Amino acid sequence: MATFLCVLSHVVSSSRPDSALFGTRGRLRQSVAPGDLVAVYALDGTRLTAATATWVNEDATAVALKLDAVAVKVLPPNTEVWRYDGPDDPGPTPPPRTANRPASAEDLRQLSWTARFGRHVMGTCVNCGTAQPAHPSDTPVRCRGCRAYLVVAADDTAEAPAHQETTGPSFTVEVSALGDSVVWPPVCACCGGPADQTVEVAEMMWDRYAGTDNPLDLLFRETRVERAATPSWYEVARSTGPGQPTTHLSTGLRFPRCGVKNHDHDDVVTYAPREHTIGFRVYGYYRAFCRLNDLG
Repeated sequence: MATFLCVLSHVVSSSRPDSALFGTRGRLRQSVAPGDLVAVYALDGTRLTAATATWVNEDATAVALKLDAVAVKVLPPNTEVWRYDGPDDPGPTPPPRTANRPASAEDLRQLSWTARFGRHVMGTCVNCGTAQPAHPSDTPVRCRGCRAYLVVAADDTAEAPAHQETTGPSFTVEVSALGDSVVWPPVCACCGGPADQTVEVAEMMWDRYAGTDNPLDLLFRETRVERAATPSWYEVARSTGPGQPTTHLSTGLRFPRCGVKNHDHDDVVTYAPREHTIGFRVYGYYRAFCRLNDLG
C-alpha cells in the first residue's frame, strides 16, 4: 500500500526543468534515500508524475526530486509525495465523489438574491448527503448539513482534501459549540507530524475591539498578536484609554505543533473574537478536531 511522505510547499531552487529542490510543509514521515522512487499527486488525488529522490536535507524538511513526466513549473503550489509498495501498488485511495446536477430556480431560492447570479449546480455532501446550490469553484464551501467543507466542481463534489492549507483561518468552529474542555488531535496542527510542543492559539486582533477614538485601535486594527498569560503592552495601554475589549478568550487554549519553523506553521489555529470562532488553516486537522470534540 502506498505510504504518504510529505506535502511539497514551495520550490527552493530549480536547476533543470525536470528537477528541483522542494521545501516540505513538515518533516518527511519516513526516511528517503537518493534513488528512491516516489509519485507526486495533487491534493485532490490526481496523479501528476513519478519522480526519483536525489537528495534529502538533514532535518528532512527539504527534498530534491527528478520528475519523470512534467516540468517543475507545471506542479501546483502544494502537492503530495507518496512512496509505492511495489509495481502493483495502486497508489492512495481516491477521494469519494458525488455527481452534481444543474440547480433549478427552486433550488436557488435557498440563496440570497445577490448570491443567485452566475452558474450554479447542486452539490451533494459526501459526508451527510445534504444537497445545496453552489458555484463550481476550487474554494471549499461549508456543508449546510454537517461540518464538512466541500469542493464543488462542474460535474461532481468531493470533500476538501485533508492536506489542503489556506492562507487564512478558512475552516471554523463556533466557541459556543465546544464543551467545558477542548480536546486537540495529538499531532502537529499544520503538517500532521509528531508534535513536540504546544502553542497558544493566536488571537486575530483586527476585530477584537469596538471602534472608538483610541488611536491604538487604528494602529493595531490590521495586526495579529498572540494571547499570553500576562497582558501585552497593547492590552495594558488599551485598558487605560476609553473603551474596553468587547470579548475575550481565556488564556490556556494551546494546540500541538511540531518544531519545524516555516511560514506554513504560522498561525495555523487562530481565534476571532467578534465571530467567537476558532479558525483552522489545515482542513484535515480541523476535521479531526471536530470529531474529537463530538461536533460531527
